[in-house]
Amino acid sequence: MGNNIQLAMRLNIQNPIPIGNTLFWQGEANTIEQSLSRTALVFGNHQQTINRIAWCTGGAQTYIKHAIDVSANCFISGEVSEQTSAIAQENNIAFISAGHHASEHYGVQPLCQHLSQQFTLKHRFTDIENGA
Repeated sequence: MGNNIQLAMRLNIQNPIPIGNTLFWQGEANTIEQSLSRTALVFGNHQQTINRIAWCTGGAQTYIKHAIDVSANCFISGEVSEQTSAIAQENNIAFISAGHHASEHYGVQPLCQHLSQQFTLKHRFTDIENGA
């Protein structure tokens, strides 16, 4: 129901494995641009075949170290910091910044639906576009 599993569903990632606060998946995924309708920023070695992906939505760019520890060759998060691109290059891993808002705004909708069913609440999701 949360942001990370919703991103997995948007990317058509099947059976992700939790590792701490991140999710890990091995296989192919749709492109970020198609799935989130947003141009992603890509750093590091993105010319390699991507077959082990780790991700954590929002501002979790520092979790790239977890991705490296589990031998992922791609890490997806919402934001990027200057040191993140350097870490990606130095460790031969692709880093994809999908946008904080773009990577997280799908998580709140299922939560609202669940709460409305459990507590007979009315809800309305208002998506305010944000370039971040």
